[in-house]
Amino acid sequence: MEKLSNYINGRFVAPSTGKYIENFNPATDKLNNLIPDSDSRDVEAAIQAARAALPEWSKLHFKERAVYLDRIAAEMRKESNMNAFCRAEANDMGKPMAMFSMFDMNGAIDQFESYSRMIQSMTTPYYQMSDAVAFEHRNAVGIVGLITPWNFPLMLFCTKIAPAIVCGNVCVCKPSELSPTTAYLMTKLLDKVGLPRGVVNVVHGYGASAGEPIVSHPLVRAISFTGGSMTGMRISGIAAPKLKKLQLELGGKNACIVFDDCYFEETVAGAAMAAFFNTGQVCCSGSRLLVQRGIADKFVESLKRFVMENYTKKIGDPLDSNTMLGPLVSRGHFQKVKSYLELAKREGGRFVMGGKHGSEVMGGRFREGYWVEPTIVMGLDDKCRCAMEEIFGPVVTVHVFDTEEEALRIANQVDYGLAASVWSSDARRGQRVARELEAGSVWINCYIYQDGRMPFGGFKNSGVQRENGRHSIDFFTEMKSITSKL
Repeated sequence: MEKLSNYINGRFVAPSTGKYIENFNPATDKLNNLIPDSDSRDVEAAIQAARAALPEWSKLHFKERAVYLDRIAAEMRKESNMNAFCRAEANDMGKPMAMFSMFDMNGAIDQFESYSRMIQSMTTPYYQMSDAVAFEHRNAVGIVGLITPWNFPLMLFCTKIAPAIVCGNVCVCKPSELSPTTAYLMTKLLDKVGLPRGVVNVVHGYGASAGEPIVSHPLVRAISFTGGSMTGMRISGIAAPKLKKLQLELGGKNACIVFDDCYFEETVAGAAMAAFFNTGQVCCSGSRLLVQRGIADKFVESLKRFVMENYTKKIGDPLDSNTMLGPLVSRGHFQKVKSYLELAKREGGRFVMGGKHGSEVMGGRFREGYWVEPTIVMGLDDKCRCAMEEIFGPVVTVHVFDTEEEALRIANQVDYGLAASVWSSDARRGQRVARELEAGSVWINCYIYQDGRMPFGGFKNSGVQRENGRHSIDFFTEMKSITSKL
Protein backbone atom coordinates (compact mmCIF):
# COMPACT_ATOMS: atom_id res chain seq x y z
CA MET A 1 0.00 0.00 0.00
CA GLU A 2 1.39 3.40 -1.01
CA LYS A 3 2.46 5.70 1.81
CA LEU A 4 2.41 9.41 1.11
CA SER A 5 5.12 11.65 2.57
CA ASN A 6 5.36 15.09 4.06
CA TYR A 7 7.39 17.57 2.03
CA ILE A 8 9.68 19.59 4.27
CA ASN A 9 12.72 21.61 3.19
CA GLY A 10 12.66 20.03 -0.26
CA ARG A 11 12.69 16.48 1.09
CA PHE A 12 10.02 13.78 1.26
CA VAL A 13 9.91 12.64 4.86
CA ALA A 14 7.88 10.32 7.10
CA PRO A 15 5.87 11.75 10.02
CA SER A 16 7.62 12.05 13.38
CA THR A 17 4.91 9.89 14.93
CA GLY A 18 5.63 6.99 12.58
CA LYS A 19 1.85 6.67 12.25
CA TYR A 20 -0.36 6.85 9.18
CA ILE A 21 -4.01 7.58 8.47
CA GLU A 22 -6.01 5.26 6.24
CA ASN A 23 -7.45 7.03 3.20
CA PHE A 24 -10.42 5.24 1.61
CA ASN A 25 -11.75 5.36 -1.93
CA PRO A 26 -15.33 6.65 -1.46
CA ALA A 27 -16.68 4.82 -4.50
CA THR A 28 -15.72 1.38 -3.15
CA ASP A 29 -14.90 1.87 0.56
CA LYS A 30 -11.56 0.19 -0.21
CA LEU A 31 -8.23 1.45 1.12
CA ASN A 32 -6.70 3.95 -1.31
CA ASN A 33 -3.41 4.91 0.39
CA LEU A 34 -1.87 5.89 3.72
CA ILE A 35 -1.12 9.48 4.70
CA PRO A 36 1.18 10.83 7.42
CA ASP A 37 -0.40 11.37 10.82
CA SER A 38 1.79 14.38 11.57
CA ASP A 39 2.05 16.43 14.75
CA SER A 40 3.61 19.65 16.04
CA ARG A 41 7.15 18.31 15.55
CA ASP A 42 6.59 18.03 11.80
CA VAL A 43 5.00 21.48 11.75
CA GLU A 44 7.98 22.93 13.61
CA ALA A 45 10.39 21.40 11.11
CA ALA A 46 8.35 22.84 8.23
CA ILE A 47 8.25 26.30 9.81
CA GLN A 48 11.99 26.32 10.41
CA ALA A 49 12.57 25.29 6.79
CA ALA A 50 10.31 28.12 5.65
CA ARG A 51 12.09 30.54 7.97
CA ALA A 52 15.46 29.65 6.44
CA ALA A 53 14.14 30.06 2.89
CA LEU A 54 12.40 33.40 3.47
CA PRO A 55 15.29 35.90 3.23
CA GLU A 56 16.53 34.76 -0.18
CA TRP A 57 13.10 34.03 -1.67
CA SER A 58 11.54 37.32 -0.58
CA LYS A 59 14.48 39.29 -2.00
CA LEU A 60 14.15 37.79 -5.49
CA HIS A 61 12.82 40.15 -8.13
CA PHE A 62 9.13 39.45 -8.74
CA LYS A 63 9.94 38.50 -12.35
CA GLU A 64 12.23 35.74 -11.09
CA ARG A 65 9.49 34.38 -8.86
CA ALA A 66 7.03 34.57 -11.77
CA VAL A 67 9.34 32.34 -13.81
CA TYR A 68 8.80 29.56 -11.26
CA LEU A 69 5.02 29.94 -11.60
CA ASP A 70 5.33 29.60 -15.38
CA ARG A 71 7.42 26.45 -14.96
CA ILE A 72 4.86 24.96 -12.58
CA ALA A 73 1.99 25.67 -14.99
CA ALA A 74 3.88 24.18 -17.94
CA GLU A 75 4.67 21.02 -15.98
CA MET A 76 1.04 20.67 -14.87
CA ARG A 77 -0.09 20.88 -18.51
CA LYS A 78 1.84 17.75 -19.48
CA GLU A 79 -0.65 15.01 -20.31
CA SER A 80 0.94 12.47 -17.96
CA ASN A 81 0.61 14.86 -15.02
CA MET A 82 -2.94 15.87 -15.90
CA ASN A 83 -3.94 12.19 -16.02
CA ALA A 84 -2.24 11.50 -12.69
CA PHE A 85 -4.03 14.40 -10.99
CA CYS A 86 -7.31 13.31 -12.53
CA ARG A 87 -7.08 9.73 -11.28
CA ALA A 88 -5.85 10.81 -7.85
CA GLU A 89 -8.82 13.08 -7.25
CA ALA A 90 -11.27 10.45 -8.51
CA ASN A 91 -9.83 7.86 -6.12
CA ASP A 92 -9.48 10.30 -3.21
CA MET A 93 -12.89 11.97 -3.15
CA GLY A 94 -14.91 10.42 -5.96
CA LYS A 95 -14.83 13.40 -8.29
CA PRO A 96 -15.76 12.36 -11.85
CA MET A 97 -12.78 12.60 -14.18
CA ALA A 98 -14.81 14.43 -16.82
CA MET A 99 -15.76 17.18 -14.38
CA PHE A 100 -12.26 17.43 -12.95
CA SER A 101 -10.72 17.78 -16.41
CA MET A 102 -13.11 20.56 -17.41
CA PHE A 103 -13.18 22.55 -14.19
CA ASP A 104 -10.59 21.77 -11.54
CA MET A 105 -7.52 21.06 -13.65
CA ASN A 106 -7.81 24.15 -15.81
CA GLY A 107 -8.65 26.27 -12.80
CA ALA A 108 -5.57 25.03 -10.94
CA ILE A 109 -3.20 25.74 -13.82
CA ASP A 110 -4.77 29.14 -14.40
CA GLN A 111 -3.79 30.22 -10.88
CA PHE A 112 -0.10 30.04 -11.69
CA GLU A 113 -0.43 31.55 -15.15
CA SER A 114 -2.67 34.40 -13.98
CA TYR A 115 -0.57 35.43 -10.98
CA SER A 116 2.59 35.30 -13.06
CA ARG A 117 1.05 37.84 -15.46
CA MET A 118 -0.59 39.87 -12.71
CA ILE A 119 2.51 40.43 -10.61
CA GLN A 120 4.42 41.63 -13.67
CA SER A 121 1.73 44.09 -14.76
CA MET A 122 0.96 45.75 -11.43
CA THR A 123 1.95 49.38 -10.98
CA THR A 124 2.93 51.22 -7.80
CA PRO A 125 0.81 54.22 -6.76
CA TYR A 126 2.89 57.40 -6.57
CA TYR A 127 1.94 60.61 -4.75
CA GLN A 128 3.46 64.01 -5.45
CA MET A 129 3.44 66.81 -2.88
CA SER A 130 4.83 70.33 -3.14
CA ASP A 131 7.96 69.41 -1.17
CA ALA A 132 7.95 65.61 -1.10
CA VAL A 133 7.23 62.47 -3.09
CA ALA A 134 5.70 59.26 -1.74
CA PHE A 135 4.83 55.81 -2.99
CA GLU A 136 3.36 52.54 -1.78
CA HIS A 137 5.71 49.62 -1.21
CA ARG A 138 4.75 45.99 -0.65
CA ASN A 139 6.64 43.50 1.47
CA ALA A 140 5.98 39.80 1.77
CA VAL A 141 4.06 38.89 4.93
CA GLY A 142 6.59 36.16 5.73
CA ILE A 143 5.64 32.63 6.75
CA VAL A 144 2.02 31.87 5.89
CA GLY A 145 -0.15 28.90 6.81
CA LEU A 146 -2.40 27.52 4.07
CA ILE A 147 -5.11 25.01 5.03
CA THR A 148 -7.13 23.57 2.17
CA PRO A 149 -10.42 21.62 1.97
CA TRP A 150 -11.36 18.25 0.54
CA ASN A 151 -13.97 19.24 -2.05
CA PHE A 152 -11.66 20.98 -4.56
CA PRO A 153 -8.30 19.70 -3.31
CA LEU A 154 -6.00 20.55 -6.20
CA MET A 155 -7.63 23.78 -7.35
CA LEU A 156 -7.79 25.38 -3.91
CA PHE A 157 -4.29 24.19 -3.02
CA CYS A 158 -3.07 26.08 -6.09
CA THR A 159 -5.40 29.04 -5.45
CA LYS A 160 -3.54 29.70 -2.20
CA ILE A 161 0.03 28.73 -3.11
CA ALA A 162 0.33 30.73 -6.35
CA PRO A 163 -0.36 34.23 -4.95
CA ALA A 164 1.45 33.46 -1.69
CA ILE A 165 4.78 32.54 -3.26
CA VAL A 166 4.73 35.06 -6.12
CA CYS A 167 4.44 37.79 -3.46
CA GLY A 168 7.62 36.48 -1.80
CA ASN A 169 6.11 34.49 1.04
CA VAL A 170 7.06 31.00 2.17
CA CYS A 171 4.38 28.46 3.02
CA VAL A 172 3.45 25.70 5.39
CA CYS A 173 0.44 23.88 3.94
CA LYS A 174 -1.94 21.30 5.35
CA PRO A 175 -4.24 19.58 2.86
CA SER A 176 -7.38 17.83 4.02
CA GLU A 177 -6.75 14.31 5.31
CA LEU A 178 -9.77 13.18 3.24
CA SER A 179 -8.26 14.11 -0.15
CA PRO A 180 -4.49 14.50 0.21
CA THR A 181 -3.09 12.84 -2.90
CA THR A 182 -3.15 15.71 -5.37
CA ALA A 183 -1.25 17.89 -2.88
CA TYR A 184 1.34 15.10 -2.61
CA LEU A 185 1.61 14.97 -6.41
CA MET A 186 2.01 18.75 -6.47
CA THR A 187 4.99 18.51 -4.09
CA LYS A 188 6.63 16.09 -6.52
CA LEU A 189 5.98 18.54 -9.32
CA LEU A 190 7.33 21.51 -7.32
CA ASP A 191 10.44 19.48 -6.58
CA LYS A 192 10.87 18.61 -10.24
CA VAL A 193 10.70 22.23 -11.47
CA GLY A 194 13.36 23.21 -8.92
CA LEU A 195 11.40 25.43 -6.58
CA PRO A 196 13.92 26.38 -3.86
CA ARG A 197 13.86 24.31 -0.70
CA GLY A 198 11.61 25.52 2.06
CA VAL A 199 9.47 27.84 -0.07
CA VAL A 200 6.56 25.39 0.00
CA ASN A 201 6.31 22.80 2.77
CA VAL A 202 3.40 20.35 3.08
CA VAL A 203 2.45 18.60 6.31
CA HIS A 204 -0.33 16.00 6.17
CA GLY A 205 -2.56 14.99 9.06
CA TYR A 206 -5.59 15.85 11.13
CA GLY A 207 -6.67 19.39 11.92
CA ALA A 208 -6.14 19.12 15.68
CA SER A 209 -2.63 17.63 15.51
CA ALA A 210 -1.24 19.21 12.31
CA GLY A 211 -3.47 22.16 11.44
CA GLU A 212 -3.76 23.78 14.85
CA PRO A 213 0.02 23.94 15.44
CA ILE A 214 0.33 25.89 12.17
CA VAL A 215 -2.38 28.34 13.21
CA SER A 216 -0.99 28.91 16.71
CA HIS A 217 2.72 29.11 15.85
CA PRO A 218 4.16 32.58 16.61
CA LEU A 219 6.27 32.68 13.42
CA VAL A 220 3.24 32.18 11.16
CA ARG A 221 1.96 35.66 10.36
CA ALA A 222 -1.07 34.87 8.19
CA ILE A 223 -3.57 32.04 7.79
CA SER A 224 -5.61 31.31 4.67
CA PHE A 225 -8.25 28.66 5.30
CA THR A 226 -11.09 27.24 3.23
CA GLY A 227 -13.52 24.89 4.96
CA GLY A 228 -16.39 24.68 7.41
CA SER A 229 -17.63 27.63 9.45
CA MET A 230 -17.14 25.91 12.82
CA THR A 231 -13.50 25.21 12.01
CA GLY A 232 -13.11 28.77 10.74
CA MET A 233 -14.41 30.08 14.06
CA ARG A 234 -11.92 27.86 15.89
CA ILE A 235 -9.06 29.17 13.75
CA SER A 236 -10.18 32.75 14.32
CA GLY A 237 -10.30 32.19 18.06
CA ILE A 238 -6.66 31.07 18.04
CA ALA A 239 -5.22 33.47 15.47
CA ALA A 240 -7.13 36.72 16.07
CA PRO A 241 -5.77 37.36 19.61
CA LYS A 242 -2.27 37.02 18.11
CA LEU A 243 -3.21 39.64 15.46
CA LYS A 244 -2.45 37.32 12.55
CA LYS A 245 -3.88 38.16 9.13
CA LEU A 246 -6.87 35.94 8.38
CA GLN A 247 -8.46 34.91 5.09
CA LEU A 248 -11.38 32.57 5.81
CA GLU A 249 -13.65 31.21 3.06
CA LEU A 250 -16.28 29.20 4.90
CA GLY A 251 -19.66 27.51 4.47
CA GLY A 252 -22.83 28.57 2.72
CA LYS A 253 -26.56 27.93 2.49
CA ASN A 254 -27.13 29.63 -0.81
CA ALA A 255 -30.38 30.70 -2.44
CA CYS A 256 -31.19 30.10 -6.09
CA ILE A 257 -34.04 32.58 -6.77
CA VAL A 258 -36.22 31.80 -9.79
CA PHE A 259 -38.73 34.42 -10.92
CA ASP A 260 -41.70 33.65 -13.16
CA ASP A 261 -40.17 35.64 -16.05
CA CYS A 262 -36.99 33.54 -16.13
CA TYR A 263 -35.51 32.04 -19.28
CA PHE A 264 -37.15 28.74 -18.44
CA GLU A 265 -35.03 25.95 -19.95
CA GLU A 266 -31.78 27.78 -19.27
CA THR A 267 -32.84 28.27 -15.66
CA VAL A 268 -33.77 24.62 -15.18
CA ALA A 269 -30.29 23.58 -16.31
CA GLY A 270 -28.67 26.26 -14.14
CA ALA A 271 -30.63 25.34 -11.03
CA ALA A 272 -29.72 21.67 -11.50
CA MET A 273 -26.04 22.49 -11.79
CA ALA A 274 -26.21 24.81 -8.79
CA ALA A 275 -27.72 22.04 -6.64
CA PHE A 276 -25.85 18.93 -7.82
CA PHE A 277 -22.46 20.02 -9.19
CA ASN A 278 -19.73 18.01 -7.40
CA THR A 279 -22.48 15.95 -5.74
CA GLY A 280 -23.60 19.09 -3.89
CA GLN A 281 -20.27 19.28 -2.07
CA VAL A 282 -19.71 22.93 -2.92
CA CYS A 283 -19.60 25.83 -0.48
CA CYS A 284 -21.57 27.99 -2.95
CA SER A 285 -24.03 25.23 -3.90
CA GLY A 286 -27.55 26.44 -4.67
CA SER A 287 -29.07 24.18 -2.02
CA ARG A 288 -32.17 26.35 -1.45
CA LEU A 289 -34.33 26.71 -4.55
CA LEU A 290 -36.79 29.60 -4.27
CA VAL A 291 -39.38 29.54 -7.07
CA GLN A 292 -42.13 32.07 -7.73
CA ARG A 293 -45.56 30.53 -7.25
CA GLY A 294 -46.88 31.01 -10.81
CA ILE A 295 -44.32 28.60 -12.29
CA ALA A 296 -43.43 26.47 -9.25
CA ASP A 297 -45.17 23.21 -10.24
CA LYS A 298 -44.08 23.36 -13.86
CA PHE A 299 -40.53 24.28 -12.88
CA VAL A 300 -40.12 21.44 -10.39
CA GLU A 301 -41.48 18.90 -12.89
CA SER A 302 -39.04 20.12 -15.55
CA LEU A 303 -36.21 20.11 -13.03
CA LYS A 304 -36.96 16.49 -12.09
CA ARG A 305 -36.80 15.39 -15.73
CA PHE A 306 -33.59 17.30 -16.36
CA VAL A 307 -31.87 15.99 -13.23
CA MET A 308 -32.92 12.42 -14.01
CA GLU A 309 -31.44 12.52 -17.50
CA ASN A 310 -28.30 14.52 -16.75
CA TYR A 311 -27.40 13.54 -13.19
CA THR A 312 -29.27 10.57 -11.72
CA LYS A 313 -28.74 8.39 -14.80
CA LYS A 314 -25.09 9.41 -14.86
CA ILE A 315 -24.17 8.38 -11.31
CA GLY A 316 -21.29 5.96 -11.52
CA ASP A 317 -17.61 5.12 -11.47
CA PRO A 318 -15.66 8.39 -11.14
CA LEU A 319 -13.08 6.97 -13.57
CA ASP A 320 -15.72 6.55 -16.29
CA SER A 321 -15.79 9.48 -18.71
CA ASN A 322 -19.61 9.36 -18.86
CA THR A 323 -20.08 9.84 -15.10
CA MET A 324 -21.45 13.19 -13.92
CA LEU A 325 -22.14 12.39 -10.26
CA GLY A 326 -19.80 10.56 -7.92
CA PRO A 327 -20.06 9.47 -4.28
CA LEU A 328 -19.74 11.61 -1.17
CA VAL A 329 -16.21 12.05 0.12
CA SER A 330 -16.19 9.85 3.24
CA ARG A 331 -18.22 7.49 5.37
CA GLY A 332 -18.57 10.13 8.07
CA HIS A 333 -19.92 12.68 5.60
CA PHE A 334 -22.19 10.03 4.08
CA GLN A 335 -23.71 9.41 7.51
CA LYS A 336 -24.19 13.16 8.02
CA VAL A 337 -26.08 13.61 4.73
CA LYS A 338 -28.23 10.54 5.45
CA SER A 339 -29.13 12.04 8.82
CA TYR A 340 -30.41 15.16 7.04
CA LEU A 341 -32.56 13.01 4.76
CA GLU A 342 -34.17 11.53 7.87
CA LEU A 343 -34.49 14.97 9.41
CA ALA A 344 -36.23 16.27 6.29
CA LYS A 345 -38.89 13.58 6.70
CA ARG A 346 -39.39 14.43 10.37
CA GLU A 347 -39.70 18.11 9.50
CA GLY A 348 -42.54 17.34 7.10
CA GLY A 349 -40.62 17.27 3.84
CA ARG A 350 -41.95 15.50 0.76
CA PHE A 351 -39.36 13.83 -1.46
CA VAL A 352 -40.44 14.56 -5.02
CA MET A 353 -37.23 12.99 -6.29
CA GLY A 354 -34.42 10.86 -4.91
CA GLY A 355 -33.73 9.94 -1.30
CA LYS A 356 -31.98 6.64 -2.04
CA HIS A 357 -28.45 5.99 -0.84
CA GLY A 358 -25.70 3.37 -0.59
CA SER A 359 -26.41 0.03 -2.25
CA GLU A 360 -29.84 1.31 -3.30
CA VAL A 361 -27.98 3.52 -5.78
CA MET A 362 -24.98 1.43 -6.88
CA GLY A 363 -24.32 -2.31 -6.79
CA GLY A 364 -21.48 -4.66 -7.61
CA ARG A 365 -18.04 -3.50 -6.52
CA PHE A 366 -19.53 -0.09 -5.71
CA ARG A 367 -22.20 -1.33 -3.30
CA GLU A 368 -20.18 -0.26 -0.23
CA GLY A 369 -19.57 3.22 -1.63
CA TYR A 370 -20.92 6.46 -0.18
CA TRP A 371 -23.66 7.12 -2.73
CA VAL A 372 -26.63 9.48 -2.42
CA GLU A 373 -28.82 10.13 -5.43
CA PRO A 374 -29.98 13.67 -6.32
CA THR A 375 -32.81 14.56 -3.96
CA ILE A 376 -35.45 17.29 -4.24
CA VAL A 377 -37.51 18.06 -1.12
CA MET A 378 -40.68 20.15 -1.01
CA GLY A 379 -43.10 21.09 1.74
CA LEU A 380 -40.54 22.24 4.31
CA ASP A 381 -40.92 25.40 6.33
CA ASP A 382 -38.32 27.91 5.14
CA LYS A 383 -36.99 28.25 8.70
CA CYS A 384 -36.60 24.54 9.48
CA ARG A 385 -33.16 23.06 10.04
CA CYS A 386 -32.91 21.48 6.59
CA ALA A 387 -33.57 24.91 5.07
CA MET A 388 -31.17 26.77 7.36
CA GLU A 389 -28.20 24.43 7.88
CA GLU A 390 -25.52 23.44 5.40
CA ILE A 391 -26.10 19.83 4.28
CA PHE A 392 -23.24 19.73 1.74
CA GLY A 393 -24.68 16.95 -0.37
CA PRO A 394 -26.97 16.37 -3.38
CA VAL A 395 -30.06 17.64 -1.56
CA VAL A 396 -32.03 20.73 -2.55
CA THR A 397 -35.04 22.13 -0.69
CA VAL A 398 -37.72 23.96 -2.70
CA HIS A 399 -39.56 26.97 -1.28
CA VAL A 400 -42.35 28.86 -3.05
CA PHE A 401 -42.61 32.65 -2.84
CA ASP A 402 -45.00 35.27 -4.14
CA THR A 403 -43.16 38.58 -4.11
CA GLU A 404 -39.64 39.88 -4.55
CA GLU A 405 -39.64 41.03 -0.93
CA GLU A 406 -40.57 37.55 0.29
CA ALA A 407 -37.80 35.97 -1.78
CA LEU A 408 -35.26 38.34 -0.27
CA ARG A 409 -36.51 37.61 3.25
CA ILE A 410 -36.10 33.87 2.76
CA ALA A 411 -32.73 34.23 1.05
CA ASN A 412 -31.23 36.52 3.69
CA GLN A 413 -32.56 34.89 6.87
CA VAL A 414 -29.79 32.27 7.18
CA ASP A 415 -26.55 32.75 9.13
CA TYR A 416 -24.50 32.35 5.94
CA GLY A 417 -23.82 34.77 3.11
CA LEU A 418 -21.48 33.20 0.59
CA ALA A 419 -23.34 33.18 -2.72
CA ALA A 420 -26.70 33.38 -4.47
CA SER A 421 -28.14 33.33 -7.97
CA VAL A 422 -31.02 35.28 -9.52
CA TRP A 423 -32.91 34.06 -12.58
CA SER A 424 -35.04 36.62 -14.41
CA SER A 425 -35.38 38.14 -17.88
CA ASP A 426 -35.88 41.54 -16.24
CA ALA A 427 -32.39 43.08 -16.15
CA ARG A 428 -33.42 45.77 -13.67
CA ARG A 429 -34.93 43.21 -11.31
CA GLY A 430 -31.80 41.08 -11.52
CA GLN A 431 -29.59 43.99 -10.53
CA ARG A 432 -32.01 45.21 -7.86
CA VAL A 433 -32.27 41.82 -6.15
CA ALA A 434 -28.53 41.13 -6.46
CA ARG A 435 -27.75 44.34 -4.58
CA GLU A 436 -30.11 43.44 -1.72
CA LEU A 437 -28.83 39.89 -1.26
CA GLU A 438 -26.50 39.34 1.70
CA ALA A 439 -23.95 37.33 -0.25
CA GLY A 440 -20.35 37.76 -1.36
CA SER A 441 -21.05 36.53 -4.90
CA VAL A 442 -24.30 36.84 -6.84
CA TRP A 443 -24.79 35.35 -10.30
CA ILE A 444 -27.57 36.62 -12.55
CA ASN A 445 -28.85 34.00 -15.03
CA CYS A 446 -25.78 31.84 -14.48
CA TYR A 447 -24.08 29.86 -11.74
CA ILE A 448 -20.41 29.73 -10.64
CA TYR A 449 -19.48 31.74 -13.73
CA GLN A 450 -16.35 33.26 -12.24
CA ASP A 451 -13.52 35.41 -13.51
CA GLY A 452 -10.39 34.52 -11.53
CA ARG A 453 -9.72 38.21 -10.90
CA MET A 454 -13.05 38.71 -9.12
CA PRO A 455 -13.18 38.64 -5.30
CA PHE A 456 -14.58 35.52 -3.68
CA GLY A 457 -15.66 35.28 -0.05
CA GLY A 458 -18.69 35.71 2.15
CA PHE A 459 -20.80 37.76 4.50
CA LYS A 460 -21.75 36.69 8.04
CA ASN A 461 -20.70 33.11 8.94
CA SER A 462 -19.35 32.53 5.43
CA GLY A 463 -16.02 34.11 6.23
CA VAL A 464 -13.79 37.15 6.34
CA GLN A 465 -11.61 38.75 3.66
CA ARG A 466 -11.70 37.92 -0.06
CA GLU A 467 -9.43 35.88 -2.27
CA ASN A 468 -8.59 35.82 -6.00
CA GLY A 469 -6.81 38.38 -8.13
CA ARG A 470 -5.71 41.64 -6.58
CA HIS A 471 -7.47 40.70 -3.33
CA SER A 472 -5.08 37.78 -2.77
CA ILE A 473 -2.11 39.99 -3.66
CA ASP A 474 -3.32 42.42 -0.97
CA PHE A 475 -3.68 39.64 1.59
CA PHE A 476 -0.26 38.11 0.96
CA THR A 477 1.60 41.42 1.18
CA GLU A 478 2.15 44.07 3.81
CA MET A 479 1.75 47.64 2.59
CA LYS A 480 3.99 50.47 3.67
CA SER A 481 4.06 54.14 2.70
CA ILE A 482 7.48 55.59 1.88
CA THR A 483 7.84 59.37 1.76
CA SER A 484 10.92 61.30 0.68
CA LYS A 485 11.31 64.99 1.56
CA LEU A 486 12.67 67.09 -1.27
